[in-house]
Amino acid sequence: MIENIYPPCFYRVSVMALIYNDDKVLLIKEKDGRWSLPGGLEVGEMFENGIKREIKEELGVEILQVSSQPKFVWTLIDESHKNPVPKLILTFEVQVDSFDFKNDARESVETKFFSAEEMKTINLHQNTQDLLKLMTE
Repeated sequence: MIENIYPPCFYRVSVMALIYNDDKVLLIKEKDGRWSLPGGLEVGEMFENGIKREIKEELGVEILQVSSQPKFVWTLIDESHKNPVPKLILTFEVQVDSFDFKNDARESVETKFFSAEEMKTINLHQNTQDLLKLMTE
């Protein structure tokens, strides 16, 4: 049970980048075959710094601009770990200097832009399934 592992009101915070190309959003295909937004956050890191570092690591491009406020915010229980982890997900709109992405094989195997309709037909990570619901409400 989550209550026995974590203190009350504990959430692991994750920041994700919404990178648009017209009406499509960029997703990365993880090694396990699931598609997700790029992002993450290390302990003690500021949101903007975390997004910039993750985009550089995962995609090999620089961020030109990060929105000052998250576009979508939600919580979930990430069941992909030995012990489920409560997470708070913040997604920020991001502009990058190039769409010439260079996947880091340690991070992902493919990068592609998808419309909301196309996202309904692929194997989405749990966090991105929740995003799709928010995008189409």
